[in-house]
Amino acid sequence: MGHDRNGELPAPAGAPAAAIGCAGLALGGTLLFPISRGARSLHAACTGAERRLRLLAALAVASYPVTFCPAVARTGVAAATVIALGGAPVPAGLLSWATLGTRPTPR
Repeated sequence: MGHDRNGELPAPAGAPAAAIGCAGLALGGTLLFPISRGARSLHAACTGAERRLRLLAALAVASYPVTFCPAVARTGVAAATVIALGGAPVPAGLLSWATLGTRPTPR
């Protein structure tokens, strides 16, 4: 397998988009693990509710590349990016409303 014109190794031919997302997630996690000593000690200081919230956040972050890569493969880079960035304010506003009690404004 040779390098592409940007000097990067391309994905194997026929690799599913979700597999590419999972590979990126695994590589990123592997690279972050050695520097995460402080984050691991934080877990012990958290309450049960905070631990559940951290787990939910970790699952949400982990699901992003696994879902975004297949979306890009199906719709194209431009459409997937516009939908991802354009749709982000809605769940962010709802999350703010649910956690902080600040009601979303039309703006």
